[in-house]
Amino acid sequence: MINSSPSLPPRTAKDDLAWMLEAACRDFETLDKLLRKEVQLSGPGFLMQELAAIQMALAQSFLFYTVRARRIVDHGAAGLRIERAVRKAFLTATSPVVDVRNVNEHGVDPVKSGRGKVSRSTLHFQGNSWGDETSLTYDAPRILMGPIDLREMYVPVAALRAIAGFSSLAELAPGAKCQGHASEQL
Repeated sequence: MINSSPSLPPRTAKDDLAWMLEAACRDFETLDKLLRKEVQLSGPGFLMQELAAIQMALAQSFLFYTVRARRIVDHGAAGLRIERAVRKAFLTATSPVVDVRNVNEHGVDPVKSGRGKVSRSTLHFQGNSWGDETSLTYDAPRILMGPIDLREMYVPVAALRAIAGFSSLAELAPGAKCQGHASEQL
């Protein structure tokens, strides 16, 4: 006889949002520590190009998880206990991430997407240099990918994480109010 493990409760939009927000924040915070040299990677044969690859992977992961969180907030609102004004503020504040993520994800696709869109990189002047959506430029304190500063995008993600991250997964008592009041700023 095979022992079966107990089944897990079904995941909810609230669970998925918490995971996406926590992962996005973790990746940005790790990238930020690496760039500010609070954390250093080294070892025999460790090259700067390897560090650059790790930094880019963290930046792209932050974009990915932020866009996933946006989709959950936009399409899973009924399963979230977050006020509409807070959801709308998050979506507005993080909207620049979508195009940069699309270029990173689809910029080299040989054909148009199913919606007829082509995501191509464009050069953007970043104050001291030029960079496109696939480049990562650290111009302290800014962390730039094309037209956006990832630090600015982190602020609303971290704010929603405070409302809907792992700490929100404890069950609410009957009659408890929903989290994320319109007076809270994203």
